[in-house]
Amino acid sequence: IIIAIITMIISFIGYKWIHIYERYSWIPVFIGYCILAGVGAKYFTNSEMDYFIPCEKKSNFNQKFFDLKSIKMRRFSSDFNQINNQKKLILIDFLPTN
Repeated sequence: IIIAIITMIISFIGYKWIHIYERYSWIPVFIGYCILAGVGAKYFTNSEMDYFIPCEKKSNFNQKFFDLKSIKMRRFSSDFNQINNQKKLILIDFLPTN
């Protein structure tokens, strides 16, 4: 019931307010990543690998968890590209971040 009520409220406010929300919703996610890196930094180690492990056999958890493309791709949700210049969005999307 709670999800249905939230969905109904979102559908009533319209795309304009959803687009405004989507424009700034990446900020708390970025702050969360910074806090996570700051809290976990004391456990980071800069050690050399004893043996080579092919990339296919490594766990992709860190790549999925810290992938900043999730922040970058948020602007395409909720038809956000309808009110912005599409060429500018495509150009920003292909800029290297890693």
